[in-house]
Amino acid sequence: MGEAQLKFRVKNQIISRTDSFQVVARSHDYLKASFEFITGDWNGINAKTAIFSGTDGKAYVVLLDNNGCCEVPWECIRKQGYMYVSVFGGALITVNRARVFILQTGYVEETENGLDATPDMAEQIMSYFEDTITTVTDNAQIAQEASEEAQGILEQIQTIATSLAEYETRVKEYADAALEYKNLAHEYLGQIQDILNEARGIQDDVSQKSSEVQANADAVATAVEEARSIADKVEQIQTHVDNCKTEIEAQLEEANEIRMAYGDGGTYDDWKD
Repeated sequence: MGEAQLKFRVKNQIISRTDSFQVVARSHDYLKASFEFITGDWNGINAKTAIFSGTDGKAYVVLLDNNGCCEVPWECIRKQGYMYVSVFGGALITVNRARVFILQTGYVEETENGLDATPDMAEQIMSYFEDTITTVTDNAQIAQEASEEAQGILEQIQTIATSLAEYETRVKEYADAALEYKNLAHEYLGQIQDILNEARGIQDDVSQKSSEVQANADAVATAVEEARSIADKVEQIQTHVDNCKTEIEAQLEEANEIRMAYGDGGTYDDWKD
């Protein structure tokens, strides 16, 4: 639900109403008004004052707050009829009037004698200055607290800056050490590469020697096979010779027996020699 508020827009010296709120007479401490200044000629003017001309024919002035708002004086809406609203400010910038119709109320009890009258301009100005002094005092206290807090933050920043300087020194030392380790790593890498190249050369030599050994082993195996074949042939020849010798000895033995029977009486051994 919307707030009970009259809304006005001010362009240079022309004021216009922008809301559709319906106002009923006899309200108190209820109705508000807000003013929107849309042109640059109102910029920088802190003291802006609204003028409410009520159905009683009197004009009431009310200072606007920093948001351009104020309370509508209850005296202006006591009776049915038209209320006129204007505003001024600065050295003196005035505007025309906006008309607001006040509806007849259903409230009939006469109790307005006990209501507080809307403060006059002097009272509002005094109240404004008192509020301003209070605000300035509060702002001074806030500024003091902010200054102390800023001092604490500055000390923390200085401490952090000192720590950062120490960290920077350490980081530089670590960076130098890392560079040294990098150079050593490159050197070791070169040495390792040389060792690998030498190992590859040795591996190639071993492969070549292994091939030669394998070739020699194959040749030896072939020679061994040939020797075995020759040995087998020799053994066969020896067997054949032995068989021939046995056969010859048998024949000589037989011849010796024949000679003994028919010959000169010599022995087999004499004949054999």
